[in-house]
Amino acid sequence: MIKEFEKALREIVIEHKEPQLLSASRLLSTTPPFPTSKKLLEAKKTVFNYAACGNDFEYDFAKFLDNAGDVKAFAKIPDQFGFCIQYTDTIANIRNYFPDFVAVAEDGTKWIVETKGREDIEVKLKDNAAISWCDSATQLTTENWKYLKVPQKEFQELHPESFEELLTGIHYQGDLFKKTLSSEINKNIMGAEVLISTISAAMQAIELWLTLRDRKKASAAIEQAASIRQLPQVIEEARNLAMLIPSDILDTLSNRVDQCFKKYKVVLTDGQYLPAEIDEATEAVKACICRELRRIKSINGGIPIGVLNEYWNQYKCEIN
Repeated sequence: MIKEFEKALREIVIEHKEPQLLSASRLLSTTPPFPTSKKLLEAKKTVFNYAACGNDFEYDFAKFLDNAGDVKAFAKIPDQFGFCIQYTDTIANIRNYFPDFVAVAEDGTKWIVETKGREDIEVKLKDNAAISWCDSATQLTTENWKYLKVPQKEFQELHPESFEELLTGIHYQGDLFKKTLSSEINKNIMGAEVLISTISAAMQAIELWLTLRDRKKASAAIEQAASIRQLPQVIEEARNLAMLIPSDILDTLSNRVDQCFKKYKVVLTDGQYLPAEIDEATEAVKACICRELRRIKSINGGIPIGVLNEYWNQYKCEIN
């Protein structure tokens, strides 16, 4: 029942839609007056009389935008304006991301700008959502929108005097970011495919051994990892997982699970092992996979929906 529910949920939890322009542009100047206790910068190029900044880095960046000769206008986007970009977190919840700044460059390009001091797994998801939003906004309007993430360390080391210098110095996160992100994801996908297909094959072998006590059928199932890896649903889940897990952690997870998988494969295929020894190896590989999934949960706060989540629930990894 749980398997079927998760399978159905996976199909409907995220609905992909073509972007549509639902309303005309809304002006920042329509934001109602609001009280604030944030650090204030009196600026010339903002539609507001002050830029309300949440920290010293935002204050310094707002001051930079106000002084940059190739920035025509900017605003620190207030919460009261209500602008947000939706994204899907690591466990398929829809969340709202509130960018820091909007700026208009000398050439008329409009930039959504995020200043970032500390990065976590969610940052990649927000970056990707912001890039997608800018692409859609560009397609649906006559204006050119781009996304820029400004890491605090790089900004402080660069000390830029112009927006162009900033873009050059931090390798702006528009087309170049998408290429970099795509390269990182493609590098991760192979490890994610191995991880998911290995766990899928192990699950099938475990079930066949526990229910039928047939080592030949269990051995045949475990040999299907390469074929499972080619399945569209596995490829799709691997792409999603590659977006969520840092490459070094994903490599470590895949290698550890692969080592456990290989040991189990030897026990199943080598006829010298007794049924009791296969039982022991079965419990060992279950424990091994659960251990690595607990690592994923400790990083993400949850297990992504799919094969990994199915394994997590079926073998009660939370308590075992």
